[in-house]
Amino acid sequence: MVRNKMSNLADTLFAQLESLDDRELSENELQIEIERSKAMVSVAGQIVSIGKLAIEAEKLKQEAGIEHAPIALLEG
Repeated sequence: MVRNKMSNLADTLFAQLESLDDRELSENELQIEIERSKAMVSVAGQIVSIGKLAIEAEKLKQEAGIEHAPIALLEG
C-alpha cells in the first residue's frame, strides 16, 4: 500500500520514536533502531524539502498570474 501523505510521514516518524523508547530492546537492537531512525530522518527531511519547493512553486505561479504554468520538476 502506498502511503505518500504528510500525515503518513508523521505517523511513521512517531512510530519510530515509540520503537526507540522500547525499554526491552537489547543494546544491539537499540543501535539498529538508532541507525534506522537516522535514515528515516534523512529521508523525511528530503520529503519535507520537496513539499516546501512545491508550495513555493505554486506561490510563484499565483503571483505571476499563470494558472497552468508547467513546472517540469514537479509534474508527475
